[in-house]
Amino acid sequence: MVKIKKQGAVLFVQGIVLNHHAEKVLQSLEDAAREQQAIVLDLEDLEFIDDHGAQRLFQTMDSLQKRGCRIEVWHAREKVLTRLLKAGILPHKMSRQRAG
Repeated sequence: MVKIKKQGAVLFVQGIVLNHHAEKVLQSLEDAAREQQAIVLDLEDLEFIDDHGAQRLFQTMDSLQKRGCRIEVWHAREKVLTRLLKAGILPHKMSRQRAG
């Protein structure tokens, strides 16, 4: 199960993202993009994301960025980072900064 908390322009994603959980993350990202021009996805507490979820996240981020929204990924764990890189989310879109 995945949980998402929003604090300003930061989305904190917790738990695991499997195929059917990806939509919740993507919808939260889309909703945040309607309110903010820059969004941070803090993945410190995301334990796992499957290949499908990572690919869908990449596609959504790419679409939002083409519409002018800047998105940064913070604190991805090594397992999560590997999946994100495989999906095409480039390291220059990631940061080691701490939110908050």
